[in-house]
Amino acid sequence: MNGLVVKYFDREMIEPVLKEMQNQGVIFYFNETVKEIEESEETLILKTQNQSIESDCAVFALSVKPNIPYLDPEVRRHEDGAVFVDEYLRTSVKNVFAIGDTIQMQSSLSNETFYISLVNNAVRTGVVVVDNLVNSQTPFIGSARTIGTKVFGYYIASTGMTEAESIFFDEKIAVTHVSQPVSLFRNQQTINGKLIYNVVSGKILGAQFISKANILEKINTLSLAIQMGMTVTELAQKDYFFHPVWSTVYDITNKLGLMKD
Repeated sequence: MNGLVVKYFDREMIEPVLKEMQNQGVIFYFNETVKEIEESEETLILKTQNQSIESDCAVFALSVKPNIPYLDPEVRRHEDGAVFVDEYLRTSVKNVFAIGDTIQMQSSLSNETFYISLVNNAVRTGVVVVDNLVNSQTPFIGSARTIGTKVFGYYIASTGMTEAESIFFDEKIAVTHVSQPVSLFRNQQTINGKLIYNVVSGKILGAQFISKANILEKINTLSLAIQMGMTVTELAQKDYFFHPVWSTVYDITNKLGLMKD
């Protein structure tokens, strides 16, 4: 891995967080794999392919995967162990549904499915299953992989495709960056935004925000835009409220659509 939260953010967007963490004493060892761990009474020594790192303790944060060994072997699964479901979240066994972290999600960007454990996906799939218990009538529209959090003084949010992973999609993409004040009355605080879109169709494929102000709700607009197939032209004309204390005359979500190539 060569960076922070690379599944959700491109390097230039997350760079301020990385620098702030380094300023606070965090040391990064990117592109190194722990080969061996030696333990003594007081310290740990982590041996990588390049060096030995001494530490008081170690926290292992590994990729999440389904832990459902109790399931009937008749239930069809993907190679990663996730349960296979159709568009109505039905499994291969009649009258059995699966939701949340047990399944692969339909992508909002393609016909592919992927595994990602997010609370919002668990809730949304649960709602769909409830609607389908009697009659299969509501298909699950998929996930745009929308996240938001605060870390080291920065609010960061992401949805959809990153520029780095666009090489895995059959899309000719373009990117726009916008930096502007959070509001007219808070011009000392800025928000940086990035938009990824399809050059041919203009459809929005991904977005990222970072700011020291709480701008997390803005990512929901872009997530909805992806799921509704909105174009950058439509985004530029998105209706929104204006109040000088909380917003600018032209919202950053509009300006990202306006700044297309």
